[in-house]
This record gives sequence, C-alpha cells and structure tokens, in this order.
Amino acid sequence: MLIDRALYPITALGPGKRLAIWTVGCRRGCFRCANRELWDEDPSKEIEPALLVSMIRRTLDSQGIGSQERNSRWQGSHAPDNRWLDTQRPDSQEPDSRWQSSQGIDGVTITGGEPLDQIDDLCRLLPLLREMTDDILIYTGYTIEEADKALPAQAWATVKRYTAVLIAGAYVDALNDNRAALVGSTNQEICFLDESRRAAYMAYMDGGRRIQNVYHGDAMISVGIHNRDGGGENGGC
Repeated sequence: MLIDRALYPITALGPGKRLAIWTVGCRRGCFRCANRELWDEDPSKEIEPALLVSMIRRTLDSQGIGSQERNSRWQGSHAPDNRWLDTQRPDSQEPDSRWQSSQGIDGVTITGGEPLDQIDDLCRLLPLLREMTDDILIYTGYTIEEADKALPAQAWATVKRYTAVLIAGAYVDALNDNRAALVGSTNQEICFLDESRRAAYMAYMDGGRRIQNVYHGDAMISVGIHNRDGGGENGGC
C-alpha cells in the first residue's frame, strides 16, 4: 500500500485523539486541493498493511500510548526503522492536560490521496485498524453512487463494513463555505455507516473547523479543513 505519512495524535480530523493516515495517489486533480503532493503514485512509499500497523503499534507502545499515556509533554519522535509515523507534541512548550488522557487512540482517519484507489490494500488494512478502535473515518473523492458503480462489489462492501464514517465526494473549491466542519466543500456528504458514532461527530462539528500544526520529520505541516481565503492550497486534510 502506498502511504505517505501517519501522525498521532490528530484532533483536527474527527473527534478525540486520532491516528491519521495519508495514502498516496489520486487521479481526480481537484482545483486547489490541499494535498497535491500526494497525487502522483510513489513506489518508494509502498508498505504492507500488516507491517504498517505493526510499526504503528510498536511506536505507540514504546511511548506508552494505547494503555497508559505519559503524564508529560509529547515529544515528537520516530521509531528507529519507521519513516511513516510521528507522534506529536503540542505547539505550546507548556504541559497541556489535553495530552494526558489514558484513553489511547480514540479513532483513525484515513485520507490522501484517494484511499479507495487502493481498495484491495485498504481491505487488508481496515480489519487490523479495527483491532485498535471501532471509529474509522475515511475521506474519499468518490460519491456513494460512484463507488457503487466503479468499485468491486465485495471489496466495497468490506470497506463499508469496517468503516464508521465516510466523507464522500470530490472537493469543489467554489463550494468551500469557510464554515462547514469536517468537509472541505458543502457538496461532500458525511455518511454514518455506524449510527452509534453520530452523536460524537455532531458534537465535534458544533465546534467548527479546526487546524492543527504538527511536525513531520523536519517540517511543520498544517492538518485540518482550511478556508478558501486562507491563501495557498485549500480543501483540507
């Protein structure tokens, strides 16, 4: 599977402290896409889904996440053999109680790129992630109707079975209203495949859009749903 990065904890792409995974490769070419660097497939970023999850687990376990998190500031770090996952510290240099929960991973968000363009690998990844959390959110440029027609029926059914929430539809810059939470443009549909998640997501969206600046390697990247008038690339994620 082609994976660019995985970051934790991310709070700008769904409720709670989430593991966020960015896939590589997308043929849609949405105008003012936030992640144009992820359009082109890059074979150097290929990793087996089982290995990816193993590396994530090992990195989180090494920092005491998932069972009992550290009662201290987050320190950004890499596992020695892991170029995919960063665990993040807050922007502030002061301790922050938001980062001291013992709850571990609250959810997983998969974005890209276009995750459904790697649907066979995604079907192998999702059951492994479900062992970590029941709350899996996937962003896709496909509408539900497009996915029903274009994707292999059995694989698409597997994706829906393991996914709690699907945000479906291509980003349309003219429909970015600078307000809608979790979606880059108002044509995108939030599909609750697990109705038990609706209340938590609705409460999260009541807080509006969130932007989170995090460190990935030597760079700082901006995660979340961006406004049209923010300059540069928009669309979010």
